[in-house]
Amino acid sequence: MADPASALCDAAQGGDLNDVRVLIEGGADVNQVHEEEGDTPLIIASLEGYTEIAKHLLAAGAGVDQADNDGFTPLFISSQEGHQEIVKVLLVKGAEVDQATNKGDTPLIVSSEQGHQEVAKLLLAADADVNQVNNDDDTPLILSSQNGHHETVKLLLAKGATVNQVNSYGATPLMMSSQEGHEETVKVLLDKGADVDQASSNGTIALIAASSGGHYGIVKLFLKTGADANHAMNDGSTALSYAVRNGHTDVASLLRHWSLTIPQRLATYAYILHAIDLEEGRATQAEPVTKLLQRLARTPDDIVRVIVLFVGDGGVAEEELRLEKLERGEGND
Repeated sequence: MADPASALCDAAQGGDLNDVRVLIEGGADVNQVHEEEGDTPLIIASLEGYTEIAKHLLAAGAGVDQADNDGFTPLFISSQEGHQEIVKVLLVKGAEVDQATNKGDTPLIVSSEQGHQEVAKLLLAADADVNQVNNDDDTPLILSSQNGHHETVKLLLAKGATVNQVNSYGATPLMMSSQEGHEETVKVLLDKGADVDQASSNGTIALIAASSGGHYGIVKLFLKTGADANHAMNDGSTALSYAVRNGHTDVASLLRHWSLTIPQRLATYAYILHAIDLEEGRATQAEPVTKLLQRLARTPDDIVRVIVLFVGDGGVAEEELRLEKLERGEGND
């Protein structure tokens, strides 16, 4: 004869509400653990998303906070899977909203990591700690940022998440989202005051993380925000060296351009332009740098031509031309 507890777990896993009712009426222990993982029927129902079965188990006395061997509670499991209705039921039954697993993860941490925004809302409404950390000091905001769930990031920030919180490696939400190339998330974090030049324990800043991954749009955004293009890590590595090392030539060109001061840029453009003129027969002798710069200021088309050759990116060239025209009062066109 099959063990009633095992049969109840099987019925819960199969979603068979009638069998669950029959077994409970027959005296099956609703809190009996099943197999090596220590799952209970309620944990299984929460994993599978069977709301009605979960309700019947709770009504029969199932432990709302009873965890498996890893410390996973029904609320943690249902939050991880994004089962909103079961989360609601468990919270009404008094589930401990911040109970952590053996690794320190909470329902809010795991739902934020997975991008289950509606579940996160329910947990926050039940006073979940928005800044609670796991064993690696990761917060809900750090993990949701790492995975690019920008709407969840907005929610957490609105509920008081610390935007520059660091984990055990000194990494911030901005660094994590930059490393993975989540541009929308980066924009949200910057808008809420993320420190663009905050460094991790090994000296990494968000610009370096984005450059290492070749995320051009994020790199350009950081540079416009005022990030330190020449910041060096503890080992001396920079955003430029990482971009070159990893073969991201467009990012390397952009960083090379931005790392120069304005006088350095103009001088570089001037010398390159003059070299082109010599090669194409428009000049026969060296021209003083001051005259070259004056000529550059009068010929925006040449500026664009030189920047494209030097930087290798038309978008940067267009931006440089726009700024040049604005400085001369020529409007936005």
